[in-house]
Amino acid sequence: MLGYREEKDVAPDSVTETFLAMKLHIDNWRWRGVPFYIRAGKRLTRRVTEISMHFKAAPLSLFGPSAPEPNVLALRIQPDEGITLRFVSKVPAPPRCCAR
Repeated sequence: MLGYREEKDVAPDSVTETFLAMKLHIDNWRWRGVPFYIRAGKRLTRRVTEISMHFKAAPLSLFGPSAPEPNVLALRIQPDEGITLRFVSKVPAPPRCCAR
């Protein structure tokens, strides 16, 4: 796979950025404390436009000390438009109990 400077019509001494990652905040009462992440670049592993919302964890974990993955609502813009909701729940099983 060619690097950016080896591509046709690109100067070999080019210093053009080919990747961007930002963490943004909106300064108002409604969005205070909510980070927005933007990542874009050439030659990433996936070519996708997506809005992904990662929900905050509950203040009290009912399933023990290990924190589960956050619930995620993803809106796929392109390719293959669609909406995905991923949420974590407890696997049905007997309750844990202590060794006596």
